[in-house]
Amino acid sequence: MAKKTRFWALMLIFASIVSVPASVMASMNFTAEASNQIRIVPGSSINLVSVDSNLPVAVVNESDQRADLVLGARSTNAKLEVPARTSISVPAGSAINAELPVKAVANGQVEVLVWLNDSSGQRIFGPETLIVNVNSDIEGILLAVFIGLLSILLVAGIIRTSIKGRSND
Repeated sequence: MAKKTRFWALMLIFASIVSVPASVMASMNFTAEASNQIRIVPGSSINLVSVDSNLPVAVVNESDQRADLVLGARSTNAKLEVPARTSISVPAGSAINAELPVKAVANGQVEVLVWLNDSSGQRIFGPETLIVNVNSDIEGILLAVFIGLLSILLVAGIIRTSIKGRSND
């Protein structure tokens, strides 16, 4: 009985050793095919009007397999802080808008380089350049203008009501 168990244990070990190279080769083949079928779609310039926001990055997967990728990014100057990596999953034969979290530091135009890596870290597409116009102060200015206009309307309503008086019905 012990010989039979030992035999099956050795067979399982042998099968697992033999199957590892096959899975590695399948992964390498998918990566070679994916480099032609997975890409970042270039877009128009992006206007960023908030301090913390997400940049949309359109990723297309034309292969017949789901792709688990790593979206890499780098800002060309210090006006915009961008994380180094963001994990994404793109279903087979579809496109998604991946969200790249960013933080505005200063106003101005920034180029953000984005690229795609597979799960092993091998680059399969890129870099692609995104143009971002950062106006981080505009959010606070628009909020202040809105509150100011609302306050003026409130005061005007109160004055109008007090001058006209209420009618006794």
